[in-house]
Order: sequence, then C-alpha cells, then structure tokens
Amino acid sequence: MQLKRIVIMMFGAVATFSEASASGTATLVPMDEPATPLVSPSANVQAIQYNFGGPPAISLVTATPLLCANTAAPVSNPAAVISTTYYSANGSVGAAPLPFVFGASSASPGTSATASGATSIGYNGSTVQFSGDPLDALVCYGLDANGVHAMSRHLFDGDFDPAVFNSTVALSVFHVPASSSDYYAYTVDVTIPPLPANTNCGANGLDCNFALVEGYDTSVFATGSGGWCLANAGAQQCPASTTAGDINVNYANFGTTVSLAAPIAPAAAKQYHFVVFRSFKSGVATLPGSAPVAMAALFSPADLGENKLDDNIAIGNNTLANAAPSVVQDSNYTTFVAQLASLQENTDSGTLTFDISDSDTVEPGAGPNLGAAVTLNLPNGIQVPVPTTCTLTSAAGELQVPKLAAAVGANVRAYIRSRDVMLSLQPPQDISALNVLAGKVVQIAPSGAQADVRLDCSGATLMARLTTKSVQRLALAPGRPVFAVIKSVSFERS
Repeated sequence: MQLKRIVIMMFGAVATFSEASASGTATLVPMDEPATPLVSPSANVQAIQYNFGGPPAISLVTATPLLCANTAAPVSNPAAVISTTYYSANGSVGAAPLPFVFGASSASPGTSATASGATSIGYNGSTVQFSGDPLDALVCYGLDANGVHAMSRHLFDGDFDPAVFNSTVALSVFHVPASSSDYYAYTVDVTIPPLPANTNCGANGLDCNFALVEGYDTSVFATGSGGWCLANAGAQQCPASTTAGDINVNYANFGTTVSLAAPIAPAAAKQYHFVVFRSFKSGVATLPGSAPVAMAALFSPADLGENKLDDNIAIGNNTLANAAPSVVQDSNYTTFVAQLASLQENTDSGTLTFDISDSDTVEPGAGPNLGAAVTLNLPNGIQVPVPTTCTLTSAAGELQVPKLAAAVGANVRAYIRSRDVMLSLQPPQDISALNVLAGKVVQIAPSGAQADVRLDCSGATLMARLTTKSVQRLALAPGRPVFAVIKSVSFERS
C-alpha cells in the first residue's frame, strides 16, 4: 500500500499506513531540520510505518543514525511513540546488514528503546514530518558526515555564539577482540557542567534533565550477551556484575541508576564513567572496517539551548582509543640537538621538524593529529610548549587557525566575523596576521558610519565591516582587487 498524502493531527483518530521504500527514498523532517533520507534495506522492510489506535506509534528506517530520547515526561495525549531504526553498513561476509540497537532493556536486549512526544505527523509522498510535544520533552539528534544536528525547536538559536554550556559524552575503546571468543570493551564518560546559581529546575522551571542512550551494531555483536556497569573514573573493570542490555538513563529512572539532572552552581560538574562489554555474534570473528560499531548519545534538554553538539554523540570502531601518539623525527633532529649543546644567546638553534600520528584518528598519509599538544624537553629540566596550528583548505585558499581537535580530512566550518577582517590594496608584508586572501569587491552596503563589503575570494564569499571613511580612503568599489587580512585567533568553530 502506497499513500501519497496523509496528515495526522492526533485527535483520537484510528489509522494505519505503511510505505515500503525499497528503491526510492523519502526525506524525514523531525521538528525543524531535514535530518536524513528514509531508506529501506530491502523490499521486506518498510521504511515508514505508522499505526495508532493505541498507543500511537511511528516506525522509521533511516539511512543515517537518528537517535531520540525524552528528557522529561512528554504530553501524554496526543503524543506518539517514535521508533527509529538505523541499519548497519557492516555485517558478516555474505550476510545482510542488521540494525543497530539503542537503549535496549535487559528483558528485551534486541529491541531498541523508544521515545514519546511526536505530534502532527504528515506524509506527502516524498517527505515525512513530525512535530515535538509542547513541552519540548522529545529531543532528537541526527548523525551524518557533517556532524551532529539538533532536530528540536530553537535549532537556530545562537548557532554561531560561543558555547556557554557544553555537556559531553566520550566513548573510548580499550580492548578489541583478537578472536571470535574474545570481547570488545569500551568506556562511556559523561560530563555535565553546573548551571548558573539560582537556576530554577523545579516543576515550574526549566527542564534540566539529560538522557544517555548507548547502542551497538547487531551485525557484529550478540544481543544476548555482554553488558555494562557504572564504575569509578578510569576503571576498565566492573566492581560487580554487569547489567544486560544497553545503557539507557533518563528522567524516569534516575532513582534506580544515576541522576543526569544538571547540577547548579556552586555544585561541581557531574561526571559518570560507564564500562561496557560486547561479544561477537555467532559467525563473526573480526571487527569490520572503520565504520562505527558502537555509539553513545547524551541528550541535552531543549530548555538549556546547548549549541555545541559535536561532542554529544560518540562512536567506537575497530581501533583502540587513548593510544599514545607517535613522534617521527627527520634528519634535522641530530643537527638540532648538536646545536643546542653550544647554543648562545641571540643565536639560531636551527630547525626541528617532526610528524605526529595517532592511531585514535583515521588520518590520510602521515599527517599530524590536529589536536596534538607539543612540549620540547630541553636540558636542565627546561620545558618549552610549542604552539600548534593547523591548515584549513577552502575555496579561498589555505587558512591558518589555532589548534583544532579534528582529524585530517574532516569537514569543518569556519565562522569569520566581518569586523575581524581587514582590507589592503597591496599584499601586506611583515605583519603578525597569518591569513591573507586575495579577492575582489562584489558589493558595498553602507549603514550609517559603517559599511559591509562583500568579497569574492575565488568563489568563496567573505564579508568585511569597515568604516565609511576607510571605504572612501581605499576608494573601494565593485570589481576592485583587494587583500583580506584575518588573524588566526579570529576563527570560531561551529
């Protein structure tokens, strides 16, 4: 049965529909943002299925992970239950991929947990869209090649503002199996910083409750074995027996597990350390390639407006985490050390170059880990920290920015404030700024004593905010070649 259009306002109606999407795709729009296409892995799996008559439920098969959880009790009526399924890109040789399972209980370790609070579900033949309940108790995250996206209301609040509140989750693999009978083990670390003093998190205040959901690839791991525990910081063993199923901590079970309610200053940040063990399923003897096999998501309540989400979903794959980086020195090292022994004041010590690589990060070639911190240990106990920079490649050219915790080849977005851009008619020399981009003036928009100057830098658009006096002094006009000067410290990551 294929429906072309349906809108369900959820006022006690009873209906059932399904959409088998074996060859085509439909776009899923949770709340605000298009998140992911709905793609069925086979003709036997329906990509969209909705039925209610009680309780209401919508099941979705997504091409990239879409994770949903409740940070508070949603409006019970007329909200629907959301069940999303992400099919793995992995799988044993000759076998079809199987879905990830997230937040499964010990009673049903093969069934993902659901979330409630979807309303006003619509489908027009190409797009499925649902709204969230008025309490914003439903929080959904999408994960794709561009990073983590919030699907809730207030999506565009302060997208480029500095992060003033940042909760994090980290997944660190500490044991990879060497045989089919061996185990896969990782830790999940959660940090929730304190809210400002006197924040009202009561019944009539903000929703300050977080949710944590963990899951794994059932193409690789068995659902009937393995488990998790809460342990002391840094531990790799459980103090007692493990709990079967997946980690699923939310407002409804704070009393039986841990409380993920945000602390309020002067209380310290909350930090929790979970240890997780998984076993291969029958017929699997090795981990697949670099695709994720485990995930953990920390859901921030919509009321807190957290705008830094790149560290709210963490993944584990086939490599160990927290491995020590290796340093490879070139032929200049011996010469450099020899010159240090006779180094005199105001003399040149020579050049020291080296490559840093880290097995935690999948990196092309021998490029360094961009998040590396380097300290030179000199004789007599002298330690000299070495500032590290990394290079971003853009249409406008290469950009030097401060140390960035990202892998070589990762896609990042650099936000440059127009007031941080200076213009010159000649290539500047002997200046401290590291970035000079050639471009042409496209448009000048005066605004009182200031003007916004739009530049075309080899196809990339750059804005510079100048005084009208500077515009007149430089005789700027559309088509005039200029050089944009940007300090490295002006960059912000979004």
